[in-house]
Amino acid sequence: MTTLAPERTDQRMEALAEANRIRFARAQLKRDVKETPARLVVELVDPPDWLLSMRVLVFLRMLPYWGAVRVKKLLREFRVSESATVGGLTDRQRKVLAEVLLERIK
Repeated sequence: MTTLAPERTDQRMEALAEANRIRFARAQLKRDVKETPARLVVELVDPPDWLLSMRVLVFLRMLPYWGAVRVKKLLREFRVSESATVGGLTDRQRKVLAEVLLERIK
């Protein structure tokens, strides 16, 4: 007996379209950061809506040559949880992280 996929309602289609928009925007940011690492700092200071739900750990790993160890060390240094999202950071945390990133990516 085969089961059929649930019917795609308007609500499901809208959710799918929104998820695709977010994935595409994040992938584009990752490509842009390869070319211009300082772009990540700009997005951190004033994040768009599609970036708010992204974990800070994943966000920082977009930087070239920044692996898990370096990112985790930075997060511990500023007392930011590894599970924190970009939207969950305070304005002060965003500002401090942006300043430090500008110094370290040069």
